[in-house]
Amino acid sequence: MEHHLSLTPSHLDETPFFLWSEDISQDEFISMLKGEKGEYLMHLYMGRLLREGRLSDVWRYLDVQDILRHWQGIRPHLGGRRLFWDYLLNTWSAHGLI
Repeated sequence: MEHHLSLTPSHLDETPFFLWSEDISQDEFISMLKGEKGEYLMHLYMGRLLREGRLSDVWRYLDVQDILRHWQGIRPHLGGRRLFWDYLLNTWSAHGLI
């Protein structure tokens, strides 16, 4: 998976706003999303992105194929946003968009 983000090196040290409870840089976050720290952490941080980030943030880091490929691992980490993502993905699928 490649991230879709073009950040300057100075931004790579900043904590993404949607990880407000973490002390983690953009660079570390991207590493987690790539699975460089293991599959569990990849799914955990994908879930945090989908749960806490705005939709525009989600698409900066992931594409829908990333989400679908890892859906079963991501889903347990979505909390109250699980219904939203289930609805969104099911609706897109029903309309042939994914």
